[in-house]
Amino acid sequence: MRRRTLLRAGGAWAGGAWASGVWASGAWASGAWASGAWAGGGPVSIIVPAFPDAPAGLAARLLQPRLERALDRAVIVDFRPGAGGITGLGDGARAPADGATLTLLTPAIVAAPWLSQRMDWTPRDFAPIGRISFTPEVLVVAAGSPYRTLAGLMAALRAHPGTLPAPFDGAWSSAEIAEVMFLDRAGLAARPVAGSHIAAGLADGTLAFAVRPMPWALAGIAAGRLRALAVSAPADGDAPRDAPPLPGVRRFRDLGLEVTIGSWLVLAAPAGTPASVLVPLRAALREAMAAEGLRARLAAAGIAPAWQDGPAAEAAMVAEYRALGRLFTAIGANWRAPSVASR
Repeated sequence: MRRRTLLRAGGAWAGGAWASGVWASGAWASGAWASGAWAGGGPVSIIVPAFPDAPAGLAARLLQPRLERALDRAVIVDFRPGAGGITGLGDGARAPADGATLTLLTPAIVAAPWLSQRMDWTPRDFAPIGRISFTPEVLVVAAGSPYRTLAGLMAALRAHPGTLPAPFDGAWSSAEIAEVMFLDRAGLAARPVAGSHIAAGLADGTLAFAVRPMPWALAGIAAGRLRALAVSAPADGDAPRDAPPLPGVRRFRDLGLEVTIGSWLVLAAPAGTPASVLVPLRAALREAMAAEGLRARLAAAGIAPAWQDGPAAEAAMVAEYRALGRLFTAIGANWRAPSVASR
């Protein structure tokens, strides 16, 4: 299924303060836009490997008018959610490296290559423009659970190896990966429970704990149903500045566990895109991310803004890709073809 949407700046999204100094910089004066796909101010397409109402789709729609203003050209948001995102990621990796087709990368680019033989694309097939967000994962228990700290839960897991139940459906969402990474880093084991209703399972004791995305956890905490024991943080060590607060809840890292998985979004061009195109694209994304109200709108949608420039985002993606390769190999989930794994 393929849905193409053209969104233009205007209406509710048109507000914002726009810096104009970038237009006078050397990057824009270099003539990068004078040829090829950029001649005549042609549009920029952003492939989103998700549905419009998914976090990536919401983020793309919020970003689009700001990026359109910064680039001074139309920006098309192109939703291609097939095969769990593999379709869109493949289309983005194969696009001409001229800056006319970008891709909003999700964690599927670092996880799916190890988990699906259909996925031949890795972070090396993209040139990141910048990271837009990092939404943490939160380890939660029921509000009435006997486990009041992560240390207490770990002690119970250690005392009853492979016995305490935790949700796992094998969909390998960021939350499931974070859960498995926590157990692996701690040298512990839980009993996987498939097909459970997580909120109900925590409430009735069918589940001892769960790792869930920050917005889901915050809703349960606010309603008095859940207690948070630990939160993930990006591998670069920077806490997302605008992430909703969890007072008193420590990061896994603070407790000696490198659980770095979250739901992040990185805007990228195909690998091989020349610097003369990447530089102005990166400047435009930086300007768009600094626009008045965008960070607040992302946070309100449950997408924690966490800016990171292109080179740093590339290094973080490659590091996470390698870390997941080691994790999935250790637990026997690595289905990667040897010829692709060697890349």
